[in-house]
Amino acid sequence: MFTPNGDGINDLMFVGAEHMESFHFLLLDMSSNNIVFETRNPAFKWDGTLPDGTRIARGTYVYIILAK
Repeated sequence: MFTPNGDGINDLMFVGAEHMESFHFLLLDMSSNNIVFETRNPAFKWDGTLPDGTRIARGTYVYIILAK
């Protein structure tokens, strides 16, 4: 479970797919149907912040991983 609340437990989201030929990760906010986070870097570690530095709101999110 990803809980980016700063308590040091499960604060980073990552997949561990460094050896993939191709990789695309998307995180969608189910309430607004918007992409919250997106990367093509298989070694990403995301801390739950938006591009403006604010933390994502508590809610329901879905992630999609396309990898080869």
